[in-house]
Amino acid sequence: MHYGFYLPTRGQTTTPDDVDTLVQRGEAYGFHSVMIADHIVFPTDIQSPYPYTVSGTFPGHGDAMEQLTLMAFVAAKTTRLAALTAAISHSKGPKRRRFSLEYMGRILASE
Repeated sequence: MHYGFYLPTRGQTTTPDDVDTLVQRGEAYGFHSVMIADHIVFPTDIQSPYPYTVSGTFPGHGDAMEQLTLMAFVAAKTTRLAALTAAISHSKGPKRRRFSLEYMGRILASE
């Protein structure tokens, strides 16, 4: 059985140094993979109750790291961890997906 961990994509632990530390420690602890979610924008004003917290309030806000770019960063920081996608939404359209893949390619080419 393989174990992995979820990498935060927003908030105080998403600076490059923090992501690097999380990836390095995950690898050192023997994890097999790191899961990266595909959410880049969150609403700023939510009127309806959020169903996944006891209080009903959404636990986050603001923008998040883009999934494919973050995967490229993680790949450059690890020698063993598999980077897995939590979801890639097709509703974002081919134009955005093409931009993300091209951007990731440029980052990898500059390493």
